[in-house]
Amino acid sequence: MNASTKLDRHQLADLCAALHKHGELPKVGSRALGLYQRVKLTVMALRHNLTQQVLAESFDVSQPTVSRIISSYTALIADALADNAPAVEDIDPTQVLIIDGTVLKTWDWKDTPGLFSSKYRTTGLNVQVACTPSGAIAWVSDPLPGSVHAAGALRASGMLNVPPDHLPESATAALRIGDKDYIGLGMTTPVRKQPGQPQRESDKIQNSSINRNPLYGRQSHRQHQDLARPTHRLPKTNQNLPDNHHRRTRPHLHIHPTNNSHEHYGGDW
Repeated sequence: MNASTKLDRHQLADLCAALHKHGELPKVGSRALGLYQRVKLTVMALRHNLTQQVLAESFDVSQPTVSRIISSYTALIADALADNAPAVEDIDPTQVLIIDGTVLKTWDWKDTPGLFSSKYRTTGLNVQVACTPSGAIAWVSDPLPGSVHAAGALRASGMLNVPPDHLPESATAALRIGDKDYIGLGMTTPVRKQPGQPQRESDKIQNSSINRNPLYGRQSHRQHQDLARPTHRLPKTNQNLPDNHHRRTRPHLHIHPTNNSHEHYGGDW
């Protein structure tokens, strides 16, 4: 697997084939780079948020060429892979998921209010990430302004709206694990200590079992720590993030091929 893209050559070739099937490709950068290199350049930019000057030097092209390639192919890749991005309706309600949130840093855009996150003390976009116990990303929410609390962002995503008839027998809610930010949402979370009262021993045991769980402590944070700490603040690319692009109106499916899309397309790129 290529460290710069988190995709191997076969996966990049599959992505190129998907773009070919999706429609006519733009001629942007075609004189300097072939399709494979244009796609690789775009994926590297999305994966590592590298500056255009660095990418221009790496691919031996001009910075304006890099800018045009990224602008054209980011939207193409998003459209070509739209059906492979798991929606909340695709998530198996019997699957144990570890949920956490992060803020992707951006500049403080004047025409986009509410970006400042009081928790992270920076401006950015709030995204929620759901991982399997093995650490594979199962779902990523649509971005919301950084000022939105984690609980509100998860509630708005619809992730917890599982119909009762889709749950396993005797289960009252899907098993979702999170930290104290998600208390009150029906998830498995640590118990918050009440002011002025000693914490019950049973609550201490439950909190320790969650906080010391290696799956929660390492796997969920490992998957999105690169997103949370980009090399520089994210550019303004809201036009490439259509509203509700991870949610589709259709019947809930217990098992759906897109639940495994992260394996085919290289996981957390």
